[in-house]
Amino acid sequence: MSFFDLADLPYLQAAGTTLDQEERASLAVSLPVKQNQERLPNIALWGKIQGVSGDYLVAQSWSDDAPFERKFYYQRGDRAQWLQLPEVSTEDLETFAPLGERFKGDPAFEITASAANGETRTINEEKRLAIVVMLITYDLQTVPRGAYYRDSTSRIVRNPAYAGLSESEALSLTNFYHFQPNVDINEKSISERSGTYVESLDIFRSLAQDRPIETWSSQQADNGRIRLLRSRQWPGYLFWAVLGTPKFGGLYVGTGVRNNDLGFMA
Repeated sequence: MSFFDLADLPYLQAAGTTLDQEERASLAVSLPVKQNQERLPNIALWGKIQGVSGDYLVAQSWSDDAPFERKFYYQRGDRAQWLQLPEVSTEDLETFAPLGERFKGDPAFEITASAANGETRTINEEKRLAIVVMLITYDLQTVPRGAYYRDSTSRIVRNPAYAGLSESEALSLTNFYHFQPNVDINEKSISERSGTYVESLDIFRSLAQDRPIETWSSQQADNGRIRLLRSRQWPGYLFWAVLGTPKFGGLYVGTGVRNNDLGFMA
């Protein structure tokens, strides 16, 4: 999956994004502490949701053997302890996912909305944060083609032989994949790869299939050494790949509000 660690700061800065000194100092201490406390195999910064009166830093943990079995944690602007985000029910997801209001920055703040059956449902902002993090993760987390593969037991695992994309490969969105579980590779996915299709590598849906086609913007940085992708669907998501190396990552820094006008803008 694409994640961020403090060593990735130069790639953020190349894209015109950064974390302030206090955030960097806090993350350098608090993430290893959280990992040791809960014996997490991996933990990294997922991003930051910017609220009206306070921000949420969000981290994710995962196992290399089960990369889609993730846990998410949040930390308020006061740099208190990392708290695990709650589970999200289907009913809450369907009811509150369409909300377009800014976050307040208060986990206890209550939000009310009408469900499809007409019932009024209420959740707190902590639960809404969990919903938005889940949506952004599913919609946006990106990996380059070849970074993961399906092994002989059908597990999806990191590819130790992945050496990075070439300059020509990085020019096409067909070489960047949505890191999503349980994806059926349809005929379009196979045909768009033409003669380069490899069953064990082409296991995800490519960003080139997203509609409208303006969903992603692409540019280069550091004299062409870094390929940057930005989401217009969820403004604030940045993905980077260092060409010719296995280094890539992603980070979301934004309001947590989806751009529902993208189709009209296109």
